[in-house]
Amino acid sequence: MSLDQQRASDILSQIDELARYGKLYEAVSSAKNHTTTFEYLRSHNNTLSFRIPNLLIIGPARTGTTWIKSTLSRHPDIIMFPGEPNILWGISAGNLANSLQLYAQQRTSKNSRHKRITAEKSPGYIALPDSDICMLSAINPKIKIIAGNRDPIHRIWSFIKHSMNKSNFPGAWQQFITTNYEEIKKEIKSGNISTHINRWEKCLRSESMYIVNFPDIQNKPEKLLDDLLRFIDVRALRELSKKEQELLKTRLYVNPNPTKITTIPDDFRDLIDKFFTD
Repeated sequence: MSLDQQRASDILSQIDELARYGKLYEAVSSAKNHTTTFEYLRSHNNTLSFRIPNLLIIGPARTGTTWIKSTLSRHPDIIMFPGEPNILWGISAGNLANSLQLYAQQRTSKNSRHKRITAEKSPGYIALPDSDICMLSAINPKIKIIAGNRDPIHRIWSFIKHSMNKSNFPGAWQQFITTNYEEIKKEIKSGNISTHINRWEKCLRSESMYIVNFPDIQNKPEKLLDDLLRFIDVRALRELSKKEQELLKTRLYVNPNPTKITTIPDDFRDLIDKFFTD
């Protein structure tokens, strides 16, 4: 895996700006001796990655990413950045220094005697361009990704019902689709999870990505949590104090998508199938 020379030149041109950030000065100043940005980032990833999360939670809308964040943030060894920072866009096209500075401004604290993992939920990262994904992997080769996944028909139905409720839309779902046709078409295309996962896996180390299937959140949340903690490599539920376990379990059985459950109409399925084939 390598970065092209033009991208390397673009990033290396930020050396003076990066050097302003104290701890980065020594490592950054030596980067001028490297022929590619990739080699530089590899050799200094421990210095650079202290500003980059160890774990990213990504995925299309209505795939359970909020549930994942809310649950994991209760673990004493996981430090979750607030909100959805969305800082990593453009890091391969001249925005690396700005991203590092923005991460430095993210403030959250948690006391723990054990190893701590920094995590961020920014679902839109699922659509990061290949160049940004590869740059991220170069900066922090050990980064791990949790991606939400859901049956596409069920996901879009949930997205439409949620959007209708949120906007107090007065009409039927057919009218909502007609009114918001382009937005829904864009949402359907952005939710092609298999395509996005393939792009991410090309740049990541093997076994660095965990796919959360939505039914597992609904049907076996405790097993899912155990699997996630093992994947992240933090203390298992049984290793926590009783108080910590109780706190972590408070979110487990909360409905990940509380929109009122309704049967998906057959004509809706037929319509969405046409979206996928267009």
